[in-house]
Amino acid sequence: MLIVNRNAFYEEKEYGSAYSGQSEKEISLNGTQEICQEFVAKEKEITKVMLDFKAWEQKNGSGTIVVEIQNKDGMVLATAQKEVRKLKQSKTSVTTTFAIPVELVKDEVYNLVIRSQNVKSEKGVYLYEIGKNGDLFNALTVNGAEAEGHIKLKFGMMHMAYNSMILMFMVLGATAILVGLPLDKFCINLPGKEKKELDVNKLLARILFILSVPMAFFIVQRYSGYGIGKFIRLSFKFKGLANYLLYGLIWWGLYLICNRTKYTAALLTLLASIAGLANYFVWQFRGIPVMVADIASLGTAMDVAKHYTYELNRSALWALVYTVAFISVTLSLKSYKGLNWKKRICALLGFCIPYGIFYTQMLHGDLMKKHGITVSVWEPSRNYATNGSLLSFFLSYTYYVVEEPDNYSVSKVEQITASYTSDSVSGQNAEVRPNIIAIMNEAYSDLNIDGKLETTEDYMPFVHNLSEDTVKGNLYVSVFAGNTANTEFEFLTGCSMAFLPYRAIPYNSYIKDTFPSLTHNLVADGYTGNEAIHLATKSSWSRDKIYPLLGFQKFIGAADIDQIAYIRNFASDQTDFDLLISEYESARKQTRDPFYVFTVTIQNHGGYSASQGLIDTPIQITSAEQKDEAAEQYINLIRTTDLAFENLVSYFKNVEEPTVIIMFGDHQPSLSTSFYEKLIGKKAEDFTLEDTKNRYTVPYLIWANYDIQEEEIDMSANYLSAYLMKVIGGKMTGYQKYLLDLYEQVPVITANAYQGKDGVLHGLDEISEYSDKIREYQMIQYNNLFDSSNRVADFYQLAQ
Repeated sequence: MLIVNRNAFYEEKEYGSAYSGQSEKEISLNGTQEICQEFVAKEKEITKVMLDFKAWEQKNGSGTIVVEIQNKDGMVLATAQKEVRKLKQSKTSVTTTFAIPVELVKDEVYNLVIRSQNVKSEKGVYLYEIGKNGDLFNALTVNGAEAEGHIKLKFGMMHMAYNSMILMFMVLGATAILVGLPLDKFCINLPGKEKKELDVNKLLARILFILSVPMAFFIVQRYSGYGIGKFIRLSFKFKGLANYLLYGLIWWGLYLICNRTKYTAALLTLLASIAGLANYFVWQFRGIPVMVADIASLGTAMDVAKHYTYELNRSALWALVYTVAFISVTLSLKSYKGLNWKKRICALLGFCIPYGIFYTQMLHGDLMKKHGITVSVWEPSRNYATNGSLLSFFLSYTYYVVEEPDNYSVSKVEQITASYTSDSVSGQNAEVRPNIIAIMNEAYSDLNIDGKLETTEDYMPFVHNLSEDTVKGNLYVSVFAGNTANTEFEFLTGCSMAFLPYRAIPYNSYIKDTFPSLTHNLVADGYTGNEAIHLATKSSWSRDKIYPLLGFQKFIGAADIDQIAYIRNFASDQTDFDLLISEYESARKQTRDPFYVFTVTIQNHGGYSASQGLIDTPIQITSAEQKDEAAEQYINLIRTTDLAFENLVSYFKNVEEPTVIIMFGDHQPSLSTSFYEKLIGKKAEDFTLEDTKNRYTVPYLIWANYDIQEEEIDMSANYLSAYLMKVIGGKMTGYQKYLLDLYEQVPVITANAYQGKDGVLHGLDEISEYSDKIREYQMIQYNNLFDSSNRVADFYQLAQ
C-alpha cells in the first residue's frame, strides 16, 4: 500500500539565494540580452526555476524571456519561456516560475541562461542581482562580460519525505507486535485483601470498544486532510458533538446487532474507513463530496468509477494505516459474551431517544441552522471540511426531499399559464422547418471562463471563430464535473434543477411515466428520426428507461455499433458525428420530413490519466503555476472535438436542406481542485460567488446552414431548447413561450443561484424583486413533475 502510493511522500522543496540584508542591483533585459549564471547542483533534479523581475509595465510590454539549463559544455538540457506580459508583478509577489524539469548530477556545475528576445516595455524589464553567498553560485556574465554577485533566484525540486513513510511502517510494525502478544493470558493482581485479578484482554477490549467512536470519526476526517490538532478542535465544538451523536448511533445500532464489543468496534471502524475512502475518491475526481442524492445513481457511479486512476495522498494513507492498526488489534483480542435478550431490549428502547433527537431536531428541525451549520449547494466541500463529513452527509438529505411549494394549487398554475397558448400541430408550418442535430458534448468547456489559461495555441479555434449564421454564448448549468444527466434533463424538458434536491438525478428518481419534452413536441410536429445516441452503456443514468418516456423512438448505444474509433478508452466525437450523418442519410432515403437526433458524446469523459489511455499533447500549458498533465490531456481532447465539429459543420454546409446544429457542454471537467485554484488564483475557500458561477459555465452554440440572426447571448440550460425553437421559428408550446418570457426577467436560474436582468447574482434562497417570478416557475414545474395527475397538459404540449 505504502510502496504503491509512494508518490504521496514527495513534497516540494526549494533552495537558492539567501535574500535578507543584501543590497540589490538591476540587470536590464530590454531588447535582446543574455545573462548566464553558473551554479552547483545541490540535488539530483530541478523541477522549476523561480526568478524575481522588476517589470511594472509588463502588461503593456512585448517580447519573450527564455530560460535554459545547460551543462558546462553549453548543451541545452531543458528550456522554458514566457511572454513579458505574463511575468508575475504585483504588490505581494514579483517571482515568476518557469517549469523546467531536468535531471542533474549532484555537485556538478551547470549554467542557468536567461535570454530576452525583443523585449520592449515603457519602464523596462529587469532581473535582480545580489551579492555572493554560500557555495551554490559561481560566475555571472551579462552579454559575455563578467559581473559581480549572482542572480536572485530559487530552484524547486520534489523531495521524498522518508520520515513519514518510516513512521507509518513503525506504526504497522508496533501493531504486528501487539497483535502477536498473548493478551488473553495477561492478568494483573489488584491490591487489597481479596485477591482479584484484572483481565488485561477484557480491559483493552472495552477500551477499544469505547474508543471506536472517536476513532471512526477521526479516520473519516483524516481522509479529508484533518490532522490530530484540527480534529481535537472540531471535537469540542457543537458540530463535533453532533458528529459524535451520529457515530454513536451507528455504534449503538451495530452493537445491538453484533452483541460483541470487539466486532462492533472493528465493524464501525471498517465501515467508517470505507465511507471515508469512497468520499475521498469522489472528492478527488469530482471536486464535490458524496451526498445523499448520489445514492440514487450508485449504479452509474460504479460504472463511471472504473475510468479513473486511484491514488492516495499522505493523509489518506495515514487513515488507512490507522484503520488497519485499530482493526487488527481489536480482532486479536478474545471475544466475550454480550448482553442477554432483556438488556438488549432495554438498549434498543434507549436507542430510540437519541435517534428521535437526531431525526426531529437535526434532520427536520432548525437546530443546525441556529448554530450556523448548513451544506452549501455551491461548494458542499467547504461544509464537509468544517462540519465533519458524516454530519454534512446527513444534512444533505434535507436537500433531497421535494416538498409542495408554498401556496401551490392547480388553479394557481392554471391562472399563471392561462395567457400562454400552445401552437397547433395542424396549423400552418413555418417557412423553414430545419433538421435539428442536437449535441450535448461530454465535459465540453472553455477553461478560460475560470481564469486566463496560458497555452501555446488556441484549443478550440473553429468554435471561437464561428460567427456567421451562429448564436453562441455561455450556458450556466447546475452540475460540476459529473451528473451529466441533469444538464440533459434541463435541456430536454425546460425544467430547472433549482427546485430539486441538490445533486438529485431526476432520471433516476422522479420521471416514472411519459413526460413532456422537446422530443415529444418535435414528434408531434412531424419530425422523423427522433433518435437518441450515446456510444457508451445504454443503462447509464437509466437512459434506456427514460428516453422512451421523453419521446425518443430509437436509442443507439455502443453495443449497437459494429465499428467505433476510440480516443483513449472512449468513443471518439468523430465517430459520434459520423454516426449522426449516417442516420441522417438513412432517414433521407425514406422521407423528406425534417430530421431530429439528440446525441450525448463520451470522448472527453473524466479520468485524464494513463489508466484511460493518453493522447499526444501538442498544445501545452505555458504557465508554470497552471501546469497540469491532466489539464493538458483535457485541452488537447477539446482540440480533437473542435476538429470533429468542424468536419460536421462542413458536411451540413453542403446539404441543401435547412439544418440547425446545436452543441453545448454538460459540465466542466473533473480536474483537480488544486488546478482550479491555480487557474482562478485563490484557494477554494476564498472563491467568490462569481468564481463559483464560472465553474458552472460551459459554452453553447446554434449554427445553421441558412440565414439566421447572429447573436451572442448567455442563459441557463433550462431555457436552451425553448430558445432553439425561437431561433428556428418552430412551433412552440405554451410552456416554451412562458420560459422565453421568464428568461427576459431571470436569464440565469440553476441549482446554485439565479441572476436577474439587472445582472446581480443571488443565492437561491435570497429574496429579490424576481422572487415572485421564480416561485411561479417552481409551481409550474411542480405541477409538471410531481402532480402529473393534475398536470395542465395543454400548456406543456402542442395543441392537436
